[in-house]
Amino acid sequence: MNKTVKNSLIIIAIVVVLFGMIWLVYDMLKKEPVDTKVNANLADENTGLDNIINDLFDNSQTNEQKENVIESENITNSQKEEDKTNEVSDGNIESVTTREERAVELVKKEWGSTDGVYFSNESVDSQGRYIVSVRDKKTTTSLAFYLVDVDKQLVTQQ
Repeated sequence: MNKTVKNSLIIIAIVVVLFGMIWLVYDMLKKEPVDTKVNANLADENTGLDNIINDLFDNSQTNEQKENVIESENITNSQKEEDKTNEVSDGNIESVTTREERAVELVKKEWGSTDGVYFSNESVDSQGRYIVSVRDKKTTTSLAFYLVDVDKQLVTQQ
């Protein structure tokens, strides 16, 4: 073999070795691609974070709700005691011991005939007025809603 062929083979071998070394270094340093498969435990990427945030807010809301329940129980207890002491005596309305019963009695007076209907005290609004519904006994559907201010004895149909 002559000298130029030997030199060419040596150069080709050096180039192959250099490419091999570069490929090995690149293979060791390259980052693995992110797995795009959705984890079976999570519905989406933010589920875990959402759960943590929801837990934090639920705990703070739960504490607030407990405080509100305690306050409303205190208000309700004091209001019930006040209701028992206050009795209204109207010519058409009998003496009634609770405000709820007074509200229902006022609605009965406003509605007229009680045949086939019953009266249900639904709730109390923020101003202390009672919401009373008139319901059909057979289908239990609401026929009318009344807003009752027991203190002023005002009944308005909604």
